[in-house]
Amino acid sequence: MGCHRFTEEELAELERRFPRVVTLPTERVMQARSDWEGRAVHAKSLGRRIPAEVVARELRGRAKLLQPVEVLPMAEGVLTIRFGSGEERAKAMAVAPWLVGGQLMSIEDWRPDFTPGVHSVSRTVVWVRLPGLPLEYWDNASILEMVAAAGRPLTLDAVSSERRRVGYARAKVEIDASLPLVLGTLVQWGKNRFWQAFVYEDLPSLCYLCARTGHQAGECRFCEAEGRSIPMVNGAPGGSSSSTEGNLPGGSRPRVFGPWMTSSRFPAQ
Repeated sequence: MGCHRFTEEELAELERRFPRVVTLPTERVMQARSDWEGRAVHAKSLGRRIPAEVVARELRGRAKLLQPVEVLPMAEGVLTIRFGSGEERAKAMAVAPWLVGGQLMSIEDWRPDFTPGVHSVSRTVVWVRLPGLPLEYWDNASILEMVAAAGRPLTLDAVSSERRRVGYARAKVEIDASLPLVLGTLVQWGKNRFWQAFVYEDLPSLCYLCARTGHQAGECRFCEAEGRSIPMVNGAPGGSSSSTEGNLPGGSRPRVFGPWMTSSRFPAQ
């Protein structure tokens, strides 16, 4: 059963009908919170649900953690994951993206008063490729500035940073999985301008109508009535930063979303 988000009016009515207040000792609540702060995260699979024991086992193995990982299933497919210490949590976060059971996980810092269905778990870390990037733009600062169009840039992989492969640059980026993917960005210096495409690694099912993860076109709830415009990613060619159009069911505009947006993971990490 989901959690209902009460409006201010509904809360006022509840307080009127049920005026009794249960007051808890502040020290008790703060002590309980200290058991989670700095050691826990909220997570959710962006594809099919993964059993808690599988999540615990794979995270512990991949991050080479010494202490057990506690995974607590909540409502709405949300998991609360608590590590043995803040240091172990940091080690686990460093190996993101979290691909568990073949599914990409979204991750949010643990927050007090978290309620599944009311608070979202939509931030995830992905590898983003920049295919065909010209060599004169192949420096760490420029690459990170480009991928900032997709989300919050974190780091380059070692191969890209050391220029051991120049077919495409590869950067780790934190994105909001509830929003459409950004297809790329315009890059300009002086009077020169070019379009740099982005390719996302190891995403779950991707909708080619709205460019969001976690569902396919036949299940898209963001798609409006047939013949009307579909939400489009920010910064696409010919678009704007607010409202543009994507693939239309009737095919009245060029198809910009498709399999070319994603790729499997490069074998060498």
